[in-house]
Amino acid sequence: MTEELNVARISLFSIQSSDDSAVKIKSRVSTKGKNIKDVDQFYFSELEDVIARLQKNRSIVSNDLSNLGGKEREYYRKRNIKSVVILPVVVEKKVVGLMGFSQNQQYKWSRDEISIFFSTVNMIANAWERNSLMEARIEAEQKNMEAIRLLEESSRLTSIGVMAAGITHEINQPLNAIKITADSVLFWQKRNPGQLPEMFTRKIKTISEGTERIDSIIKHMRKFWEKPRDVESEMVDMLSAVNSALSLVKRQVYDHSIELQSNLPSEKILVYSNFIQFEQIVVNLVVNSIHSLDKVKKETKRILIRLSKDKEYGIFEIHDNGTGIDEEIQEKIYDPLFTTKGPESGSGLGMAIVKSFVDRFQGDISNYNNADGGASFIVKFKLQK
Repeated sequence: MTEELNVARISLFSIQSSDDSAVKIKSRVSTKGKNIKDVDQFYFSELEDVIARLQKNRSIVSNDLSNLGGKEREYYRKRNIKSVVILPVVVEKKVVGLMGFSQNQQYKWSRDEISIFFSTVNMIANAWERNSLMEARIEAEQKNMEAIRLLEESSRLTSIGVMAAGITHEINQPLNAIKITADSVLFWQKRNPGQLPEMFTRKIKTISEGTERIDSIIKHMRKFWEKPRDVESEMVDMLSAVNSALSLVKRQVYDHSIELQSNLPSEKILVYSNFIQFEQIVVNLVVNSIHSLDKVKKETKRILIRLSKDKEYGIFEIHDNGTGIDEEIQEKIYDPLFTTKGPESGSGLGMAIVKSFVDRFQGDISNYNNADGGASFIVKFKLQK
C-alpha cells in the first residue's frame, strides 16, 4: 500500500488501556515519508483528543491537522507529519487498536483512498478477532472439557454456533482481500483513465459490490449466532425481525420445494422482546416445518407466515401442511433434548430454546394441528405501549 498508494507512512498500534499507552505492532514508511519520525509507543496523554474520539469508534481524517487540538498538532509537527487518517480497530464492539496513515505534507485524502483504508482496517480487525476467538476457545475447552463430556448432547447447538462463527471469519479474510484488490484497481483506473477497457471496469465494480453484499450477509450471520451477554427486554419491530429471519431461511425453504406464503402488515408491530432471540424463534419454527414437510409426499408443500396484533399482543403465526403433532407427544415438544427426528437431523433443543425465549419476555406460545393436517404455532408478545 505504501508503494501503490500516495501514503508516506502506515502504522498499526495496539491500545493498552491498563497503562494508557499504545504499542506499535507494525509500521511501514515509504520513500516519500523518509523524513517522518517513527515511534514505537505513545501515551494517551500525548494525543488525548485523538484517543477520545477513537474510543468512541470515530475515525479521524485531517488534510492539514487543522481539525485537531493544539497538543495533537504539535505532536505530529514534531514528527514531520502534516496530514493523517486514523481509524479505530474494533473487536467485539471494543476499540483495541488503531491504524494510522500519514503524509509529510498537507494532502487532500480522496474518498477512494479512505475506502481502501477502511477495508484494510476491517481485515486487520477480522484477523485480530479470529485470534481472540481462538484463544477464548482454547481456554474454554480447557475449563469445560469435563462438562462438555457430560453434556455432549446439549452442547451440539453451541458447537454449531462456534462453527458458524469460525466459517464466517474464514470467509471474511479472503473477502476483504478481494474487496481491497478490486477497489485498488478502480482507484488506479480513476488516476489513469482509459487504460482499462470499460467492460473490465464494470466487471470489477460488480466484484466490489458483490463483496459488500457477502459482507453484509456474514455480519448478519455473526449477529444471529452471537450469545447476548445481557439479554434485556427491548422494543422490537416484529415485521423487521420476521423479514430478517426469513432472509436467512428462504433459500432453504425453496431448495426443499416448499411454497412460502406470507401475510404481513405494511406497518410496524412493536413488542417487548429481544430482536436476535425473536429472530431465532422464527428460524427454529420455520426449520421445524421444513423437516416436517420433508416427511410427507404432497404435490404442494406449503408454509404460511402470518403477522398481526390485537389490543394487547403482537401475534406471529406459522402454519404448514406437514405431518402435524401426535397427541401423545403434545406435552413433550418443549422439553429439552426431546426430538422425533433422527440424530442426524436434530438435537431436541430447538423447541426448548423457543419456549425459553418466549417465557423470558412474558410471551405465550401455543400449537395445534390444523385443517390441512399440519402443525400451527402461535407466538404472542406484549405490545409496546
